[in-house]
Amino acid sequence: MERVNDSKFVEVESGIALHVTDCGVGKPIVLIHGWPLSDEIFKYQYQDLTERGYRVVGITLRGFGNSSKAGKIHDFDTLARDIHHVFIALSLEHSILLGFSFGGVVAVKFLTSYNNNSRVSKLVLLSSNVPLTVRKDDYPYGMFREQFDQIIAQIRKNRTEITDLYGPLFRLYKGFLSSSIRNWINGISAEASETALINIIASLRDIDLRPILYKIGVPTAIFHGLNDNVIPIEIAQEAHLGIRHSTLILFEEGGHWLFLKEREKFTVELLKFVNGVHNEEDRI
Repeated sequence: MERVNDSKFVEVESGIALHVTDCGVGKPIVLIHGWPLSDEIFKYQYQDLTERGYRVVGITLRGFGNSSKAGKIHDFDTLARDIHHVFIALSLEHSILLGFSFGGVVAVKFLTSYNNNSRVSKLVLLSSNVPLTVRKDDYPYGMFREQFDQIIAQIRKNRTEITDLYGPLFRLYKGFLSSSIRNWINGISAEASETALINIIASLRDIDLRPILYKIGVPTAIFHGLNDNVIPIEIAQEAHLGIRHSTLILFEEGGHWLFLKEREKFTVELLKFVNGVHNEEDRI
């Protein structure tokens, strides 16, 4: 088979095109990034997974990276519909779908709304916000609603103050990742539109996926860092309890960025799941 190595744009509606990286050949692994990033965040996974014989497709959501900035709708229903159009355009079948951070919410919305049991065969939630990020009376995990409102207000006031992901928002400490990785991540985040930044935070504040977790009918792996100080481990445990046929795979050192900090282990564990090695037990 001829090797695919392509950066392209897929039109998902009139005037809106998503940037897509499509590389390698073989079983497709589809990657959805987190806030406020783009598919460029998976550059190491493109290398690691294509070398092992997989086709890897990274999708940049509208409002982020090189995707269209036009339009003001960045809710999860719209983003899920965009993913649906990309799957159709690229003829993706029997794929492994991976969502990182808020990308996990997009993945779940797409899967529960559009999957016809052939487009996606397995789901990976990587350091994700599923099922709920904001605290409620019956859910004492994550951030307070007021913290989301403060982030939105800060972006409107001066978005440059949240550009550095080593700042208070992601609470990374010096030396956790190299300065070159830090600068690279900050450069990606700077490409996002202000509208997309605000709308996604507002949507995360308001969405609760607990009522639809039962609709996830494919085997699911939940990758999460024990020391994730952005999305606490309890949220991953709640997802594990709510999703049938799910496996919780824990990482000790990777924090929120385990696919960068524990890159080798991440690749090994991902391919174990892809190839059906994991069972429905917690792994460390």
